Amino acid sequence: MHAYSERTIRSVPMLVAELAEVRARGWAVSEGEGLRPDDRGLAVPCFDSNGHVRFSLAIASTRKRLPPSRDKASLSRLTLAAREMSDALGLLGSDWAPISVADHASV
Repeated sequence: MHAYSERTIRSVPMLVAELAEVRARGWAVSEGEGLRPDDRGLAVPCFDSNGHVRFSLAIASTRKRLPPSRDKASLSRLTLAAREMSDALGLLGSDWAPISVADHASV
């Protein structure tokens, strides 16, 4: 695997560990993985009616415009938008609930 930065996932065990963290946290963050070292992004999953992730919704910017201090608000908005998109595409069951803002407290 080509390494774009020292943070690039370069092996299957690294990928498995990162996916486990993302799944436990409920959202993903990318820092310094874009074309520029200050690139930063957040992503949340969109679920189908069986609870499987069908796609993700992400925002990408720079660390200056999307600092960690804005994660809680950004994740709340992303999660709500993911719900609306999934609803519009008919992917959700009636019991689906987005991650609450309180769940982003660890941010």
